Amino acid sequence: MIVSTNVVVDNAFTMQFNNAGRLQEEENTFWYLSVRALDYLLRYLKLAPIDCLYISHRDIKSSVRYVTDVESGYLSVVCGAKKKPIPSREDNWMLKSAQHSWEYAGLIDWDFCNRQAVTQVTYSATIEENLLRDDTGTIDLLRALPIKAIHEAQRSSDAHVLCLADIS
Repeated sequence: MIVSTNVVVDNAFTMQFNNAGRLQEEENTFWYLSVRALDYLLRYLKLAPIDCLYISHRDIKSSVRYVTDVESGYLSVVCGAKKKPIPSREDNWMLKSAQHSWEYAGLIDWDFCNRQAVTQVTYSATIEENLLRDDTGTIDLLRALPIKAIHEAQRSSDAHVLCLADIS
């Protein structure tokens, strides 16, 4: 699964609300998760971050005004589905919450999730060892941002754009 969203580059476990369009003027954008919060949320929801790409809002050429007072951008994370949440070694709360929280058990249809076919598709990209968390086997999204950042191509012939109307 690929999860893509706007993020604030922050080491804290926070979310920022787009009040009065202060983060961006686009009318359908409400929340920006911090990178740490997104990383934790994915692992809590049994999704193992295995790769990512990030583009800073400063590097996006758009008619939409983006935030300028904090580092923010668009993060896409490649995830593998797992059978259980993926806590770090020092996190004693995540598994207890997943086992005993009525919201966790009742607001997500885990039986449906568990009935899905297991894919035989493998992910072939090479993941740099220094980006992996020692205790979870997942990448550390905050550490990966500067390494996995993408930038606008200098020439249009070096860019690839896929539009919804494209047909192969």
